[in-house]
Amino acid sequence: MRALLWAQSIPDEISGYILDQSFKYLLSEKEPVAIRSLACKLIVQIGGPIPELRAEIEEVFADLANHDSPAVRSAVKHGLVEIKKWGK
Repeated sequence: MRALLWAQSIPDEISGYILDQSFKYLLSEKEPVAIRSLACKLIVQIGGPIPELRAEIEEVFADLANHDSPAVRSAVKHGLVEIKKWGK
């Protein structure tokens, strides 16, 4: 998962699958906190430039910002800042 964060670009053919899996990891309480935090960063990296996804990402992140571990809350907080930058 970390290797995907370092990738210069992710092919469109697999970006949808990676985004879907990242949401599953982020929302699963069974996943380790580190994986969930990385999933949050991937969601922002892949979905941030897509205007149609920004509202959904903000909604999911807003819910997690109040009900999760400190590491995930921090990743969500930074993710929301990045999403707002994409919206400008």
